Amino acid sequence: MATFRSARFLLLILSALLLITASQAWAGPDFNEGEWSFTSQTEMPGMAMSVPPMTFRQCMTGDDAVPQQEGNNPECKMIEQRTSGNTLHWKVRCDSEYGRTDIKGSVTYSGDSMTGTTYMTSNQGGHAMTMTTRMQGKRTGPCR
Repeated sequence: MATFRSARFLLLILSALLLITASQAWAGPDFNEGEWSFTSQTEMPGMAMSVPPMTFRQCMTGDDAVPQQEGNNPECKMIEQRTSGNTLHWKVRCDSEYGRTDIKGSVTYSGDSMTGTTYMTSNQGGHAMTMTTRMQGKRTGPCR
């Protein structure tokens, strides 16, 4: 009888540990929902001029924590999105009549601030191009 109780107790503990691990894996990054302001700086190797920094705002929610400028391109599809701790990773692929663009990025949140990087490779009409964009963001208040 003692062996049966020990086995049930062990099974109960293992089940609890599995649930805790699973809930941590599904938990999103540590960020506060609301209106966010982002500043991005893009670098393009071989470009004679540097791209000036860009600033944009976005209402961020737990369902949509990937920073992106306005404008939804129907040629682009999110092909992967995963969370590791406070870091959100994603991959986007855009296919058009001119070629393909792949974007992979990650942002790390810390409550009301974040930093991140995206890498883009593109082959449009036989012209290969790469870009690296570094961004910083901060929560400015509730969504408008």
